[in-house]
Amino acid sequence: MNAPEWHGLAVFDTLTGDIAYIAWVIDRSIPYFDEFGIKMKQGQFLLKDGFCKPDYRHQGLHTRMEQERINWSIRHGASEIFIQIHNSNPKGIKSVIDNGYVFYKQNRVISWPLFEVYRELFSFIKNPFKKVIK
Repeated sequence: MNAPEWHGLAVFDTLTGDIAYIAWVIDRSIPYFDEFGIKMKQGQFLLKDGFCKPDYRHQGLHTRMEQERINWSIRHGASEIFIQIHNSNPKGIKSVIDNGYVFYKQNRVISWPLFEVYRELFSFIKNPFKKVIK
């Protein structure tokens, strides 16, 4: 993805050159957030998605990447940091609550992978085929 709002961070395995973990920080509003009624202001950052390759799991990379994303955000002017967690990830929810995040907002989402549609429920009803992430 080539978008100035998205900033990717990665952990590389120096022995193999493989990417072990990759995650993103978003530093301003994007159409995807508008769908959920979220308008990010200057100084607000969102930690968006992270993926650890299965071979590298349970080695502390997730915790370390969260620290790096928070540090990166603060170095780039963050005054507030948000994180998105899906209801289907109860361990993730518990982890972020245990780490001091507080609940901000919950939305109902429609996921329609066949058409690459992932939308907030009421936005989906208004315009079901609109793609907000391309």
